[in-house]
Amino acid sequence: MQKYDKVFFLHIPKTAGTSFNSMFRPLFSSDRYFDHMESRPELFKSVQRDGFPFFISGHLNFEFARSLIERKDVFTFTILREPISQLISHLKWVKYVGSPKYPDPAAIDPEILEFSRDLFQVPLNDTARIATLLDHPVGVRLFDNLQVRYLSDPFIPRIGKMQRRIAVKNIEKFKFLFTLDDMNVALKKLTQIFPGTDDISVCNVAQIEDEVDLGNTKIVEFYRQRTAFDRELYSAAREFSLRFHLSKAKAKMRWLPRFALGN
Repeated sequence: MQKYDKVFFLHIPKTAGTSFNSMFRPLFSSDRYFDHMESRPELFKSVQRDGFPFFISGHLNFEFARSLIERKDVFTFTILREPISQLISHLKWVKYVGSPKYPDPAAIDPEILEFSRDLFQVPLNDTARIATLLDHPVGVRLFDNLQVRYLSDPFIPRIGKMQRRIAVKNIEKFKFLFTLDDMNVALKKLTQIFPGTDDISVCNVAQIEDEVDLGNTKIVEFYRQRTAFDRELYSAAREFSLRFHLSKAKAKMRWLPRFALGN
């Protein structure tokens, strides 16, 4: 099994990424461990070129990080989460940013802060008002099929079938990919590749108490519709991961993405 001293984690928001960041911290010196690199683009580029070991993670779009993801000497991975859970968790986080409890509102982009404060006033079960916020330009950027967006095109106004096809193709570029449904199996595999990463702690839990009534079929259907392309990506990603990354048996056939053609 190849050993790696360079690791890149493409951290899609609200996919337990903070916990997985903490897993790798003991393996790298403090001056070679870099998280939240989305806010440090020049450092992100320079660290890749200096030849020393590194751990890099961040809320970075696939295309921005493509050259790093495609390097043979870098262990690259990403995590996907069941889309309705991911969307609700992300909504709670952005609500928290707009709450009086948030410790550093001055650090937030003013447009996002204003949006967050509006969202804070709206219960997540009030789907009519949530729909209005999700259709706001800031809401589209933050929430519209976000897992597909991170793995395809961050700038397109609305995610569609083409972006979903691109995202499904791009998941093949990572050396390791898994979904949170298979976290225990993935952890076992990671500890084989990186001994010493078996201690994972839960981090960055929701600070907002606003439970969505998932027993209400109308509410569930609303969130299903808002995550349609993410759910297609998630299904394809989990199938791919279980077959190639988490299975002991080698695939006898080249995997064809379920959603690559038509649909």
